[in-house]
Amino acid sequence: ADGGLNASASDSIVARRPALTIDKTGPEKIYQNKQATYEITVRNTGNGVARDTVVEDMLPAGSTYVSSQGGNLSGNTVVWNLGNLQPDESRTMSVVVRAGNSNMRNVARASAYCAEAVSDEVLTTVAGIPEILLEVVDINPPIPVGGSVVYEITATNQGSAPGTNILITCDLEDTMEFVECGGATTGSHSGAKVSFAALPSLAPGAKAKWTVRVKAVAAGDVRFTVQMNTDQLGRNVTETEA
Repeated sequence: ADGGLNASASDSIVARRPALTIDKTGPEKIYQNKQATYEITVRNTGNGVARDTVVEDMLPAGSTYVSSQGGNLSGNTVVWNLGNLQPDESRTMSVVVRAGNSNMRNVARASAYCAEAVSDEVLTTVAGIPEILLEVVDINPPIPVGGSVVYEITATNQGSAPGTNILITCDLEDTMEFVECGGATTGSHSGAKVSFAALPSLAPGAKAKWTVRVKAVAAGDVRFTVQMNTDQLGRNVTETEA
């Protein structure tokens, strides 16, 4: 002011704000109907308290909720109410789901008062696997010399994906004489071996059957041996009927 009068005043303000980060981990691949565990870590990297922090995990479509660490299931979302998260404080939680028959996209989201919401996701490939059961039975044994018996061969896919190129071969002993064969694919006979053309595909839950009729040419304790292979197996499965 006039006369050289002069006065000043100052004050300082420290601005504080919370800042959230989220990191989600889980399996890259899993088989159908198996359990997958996902871990979620939330951290406050800011210099202010993250008030009323909430973490939400949206369950993947087609999956089934199994359990969670401290979370509550609401519809298809697991919710964790973490309360206040101090600067540099972190929390880790987990959720377990059972895979369906399609790939899973699992998204987690974290939010708090005065903090920008953040999210992270994990993509899990869900794979099926064929599991072919081989069974061989003889119909109405025992038989007299000169009589015939039918061996019934059944392949059942107990797995969750189609089996491909199912190949069936049978070995006869010298007490047997080939009569005829039939079933899901065309069969042929050469010497002591019966071979069937490959079955292109066997769906989950499906069965395929083949039959081989042989004549008893000599008395004895005989064995009828069947071998099966598929694209997925790589080596033979052997079943023997006495």
